[in-house]
Amino acid sequence: MTIFVNTPPNDHHRFSLERPAQTSKNDIPVTAHPRHSPLVQSPVKVRHSHTPSARRSSSGFTMIELLVAITMTSLVLASIFFAWNTLNRQVFKQRRESLFLSDITSFANHLATQIRKSPRILFYDQTAIEFISPHNEKPVRYEFYYDELLRNDSLVTLSAQGAKITDFHIDGDDYHYADDLPMLLIDISIRAEDTFGNEHEVTVSAAVEPPTADEDEGGWQW
Repeated sequence: MTIFVNTPPNDHHRFSLERPAQTSKNDIPVTAHPRHSPLVQSPVKVRHSHTPSARRSSSGFTMIELLVAITMTSLVLASIFFAWNTLNRQVFKQRRESLFLSDITSFANHLATQIRKSPRILFYDQTAIEFISPHNEKPVRYEFYYDELLRNDSLVTLSAQGAKITDFHIDGDDYHYADDLPMLLIDISIRAEDTFGNEHEVTVSAAVEPPTADEDEGGWQW
């Protein structure tokens, strides 16, 4: 940018345009004699300031700033995904374990209820029990045979995924009285596990009428 300064001619006064020390980057230094002087046209150059902040504001984000922003955004998104995935797996694991415990507990309570309501116990030992069904008065036999629990020779399965009964034990040597009548207390312990590492044991009790002596048969009659 060039500025021309017109001054009136005067033979008695001569002067020269000099560039004084700049007090500011945006100042336009012009020096001229205040009185008449010959017409002089002197170019004065004005420099525009190009500071780093001005260049940055005009050119937008630099490549380094863009890479830093992308990296930080990626780290934040990765952290959120990792936290969500961990929480989801933990919730799924707890839900699966809860279903497993509920399944084995429900089966044990159902078996104990059947024994309590049964009109008669036919047979029992440490690994098997046979009684009359309270629903249709037919014999029902549970037997733990070769690491499998059978009900009338059919395999007992659990609804939980990968769950299996691994132990079945009966203890019926304790007597107690209810309404002044002797009752035999049968304890049934059932252990189960699944393919996900869950393992649980449930013990239920059922009180039944004890067997009576049968003089004709020379033994005990239920």
